[in-house]
Amino acid sequence: MDRVANRTAYKRTAAALAELCGAAWAGSGVVRKLIMEGGHVGRAQPQAAQLRPWVGELSDADLLRGTAALLNPSQSDAVCASFRASLSAVQGPPGTGKTAAACLLLALASRNLGGSLGPLLATADSNAAADELLSSLLRLGVRAVRVGQPSRAEASSRALRDASLVVKAADHPDAAHIAHTRTRLGEQAAAVREAEGRVAQGGQGRHNGDGHGYEEAARAVRRGWEELKQREEAVAREVLMAHEVVVSTLVGCGSAPMRDLSFALVVIDEASQATEARCALALARARGAVVLVGDQKQLPPTVCSGEARAAGLETSLFARLAASGQLPPSLLTTQYRMHPLIRAWPSSYFYAGRLEDAPEAKARAPVAALPSPVLFCDVAEGRDEKAPVGSSMLNRAEVAAAVSVVQRLRSELPAASLCVLAPYRGQVGAVRRALARAGVGGIEVATVDGFQGREQEVVVFSCVRANDEGRLGFLADPRLLN
Repeated sequence: MDRVANRTAYKRTAAALAELCGAAWAGSGVVRKLIMEGGHVGRAQPQAAQLRPWVGELSDADLLRGTAALLNPSQSDAVCASFRASLSAVQGPPGTGKTAAACLLLALASRNLGGSLGPLLATADSNAAADELLSSLLRLGVRAVRVGQPSRAEASSRALRDASLVVKAADHPDAAHIAHTRTRLGEQAAAVREAEGRVAQGGQGRHNGDGHGYEEAARAVRRGWEELKQREEAVAREVLMAHEVVVSTLVGCGSAPMRDLSFALVVIDEASQATEARCALALARARGAVVLVGDQKQLPPTVCSGEARAAGLETSLFARLAASGQLPPSLLTTQYRMHPLIRAWPSSYFYAGRLEDAPEAKARAPVAALPSPVLFCDVAEGRDEKAPVGSSMLNRAEVAAAVSVVQRLRSELPAASLCVLAPYRGQVGAVRRALARAGVGGIEVATVDGFQGREQEVVVFSCVRANDEGRLGFLADPRLLN
């Protein structure tokens, strides 16, 4: 089957770009100047008018009252800077809690605004990232609702499903009437199809016994479906407006219930992994402040088209603004995830040595089953090759080495503490099959992209590429190592 672009995503993105360029867009002039006109306003930009009545001249301490135990100094600085600008960026290196900071920002704003400006918007490109936003907001006690269905399948996601728009709309007072109307229209549509069939077979005239044409009945059914659709969209908007924060993927921001809504504060998480065009879906919904959260030193957007890459679409909005100096991001500098020996290289190579270890990271002891937090396994005989199916790559010697390492670790560690990562889907599939043949179950095997933003106690990483010519393919981009 040929793979083609998602038509729904494309149409919604095109509509959002047209809206941003139109005179009727309700967003900030600063946002338009920075994003659409290439202007330079820097940190001297004005505060979003919608937030000014609350933020005003409050000190940082007053803005952050009650969150001292939840934010470290660099997170606090980033949150305050975001409240004081129309467009801001928060750069979060691995393990620095950028999503946590984004959700606390939303929780503070919703608490202090008290719903006076309607709900706020939290969005991300992927379903997994949107799920993480929703989960964090719910833990903070924020009344959040999710546009679309959460992607998680495990039992712990029950709270996420209960927070979805579909589930909440089912509890609306009009839900029973909508369901009844849907059933009735379905029956009427079936009757119209039967009448059409009889006419096509020449078994009956174009009018039924009552003298009414089935064409008129078909028009009535179409009108009924259109009215039902409008009522369903109205119910969805009522549900969204009754919450403090709306959570959605970027594509979900262009869905029917969202199209007529605008938000005083829009937070785009993982903004450095979304194409600039895709970010337009969230920007089109912004009437006040916009906060971009990401890290241009990590994975870039996935752009398959060579023509699109040549046109610059592989550069995210976050990365473009940061590189141009138009929008200096607030850097989160305290990391909680990595052992200091693991943190040392990315801090030096990507962040000029600015990353610091939280007490939890400093106290992190190496896994007892390993002699060091970082180990290298030289698979000298390995060579990369094309996967049997598709255009991906695999390395059979590294597959065997990865399985051997997992088997040795499983004798001392539970499966839930291990995962195997590789940059190529072909290698991921080969490792999964090899583990199954070896009778090793319960080990997660994923691509680097698919595991982005998550963590595991022990990661076995298969690099895959190994050839006499020194070809690295897309792995030549050092951000993939970060």
